[in-house]
Amino acid sequence: MGGIRVRCPDVYKAAVTAALTAGSISVDDVPADDSLDDAQFRYLLEVFDAAARTVHKAANKGSDIADSDVARWKKWLSLRWQKSEDVVSTTPSKALSLGQLAQLKSDLNPQGMNSLAELAWFVLTLHGGRPATASGTAGACYLQSPTEMPGGVLLRKGKVRVYTEVLQDASVSGSAEEHDRWFTSLMDRLDHAPVEYAKNAALLLLKVQQKVRDTFRGDSLCMQ
Repeated sequence: MGGIRVRCPDVYKAAVTAALTAGSISVDDVPADDSLDDAQFRYLLEVFDAAARTVHKAANKGSDIADSDVARWKKWLSLRWQKSEDVVSTTPSKALSLGQLAQLKSDLNPQGMNSLAELAWFVLTLHGGRPATASGTAGACYLQSPTEMPGGVLLRKGKVRVYTEVLQDASVSGSAEEHDRWFTSLMDRLDHAPVEYAKNAALLLLKVQQKVRDTFRGDSLCMQ
């Protein structure tokens, strides 16, 4: 599953900056809340769009902004990041609310991830103990269990042992031997995975493994 990189059109960046300078709009017109209801969003869109188009027409002999840039602007604004850098949107099977989009980005950034596609890939990869495929995460949604993804369904039908089972058995048996083998095997497979995020994933998995080992040590689990 790929992502769509939505950029604020340069023509709007210039027009909004000019409108702010001219006083047509101000920073007070931007709500402090990251999550807007429909009425708030429509008001924000109308105010900024009208101001930007007025400034643009005045500077370009009445020429309006291109429809394609208008569409990009509306999409970019709807994501509500309110930052100058690119905004990464995704195409999950279920649409995210503005609040969920904000939460998604806060989940992605600390892990060095750029999209929901990379997050879904990592979750299914850990679940199955092998690099996930694009078809395995197709249609994945934010906060979706890996067991519900296409790849997770195939693992369940094939009665393949998954990470939650390994972790549960390690806790019951008092031995982390299989748990360590699971991570070692997975990280070896990631060395050959044709996925850009695989290298970062290996580093993240090491942190996960260490955290689990530390937790087990606190519970007197035998680290063989």
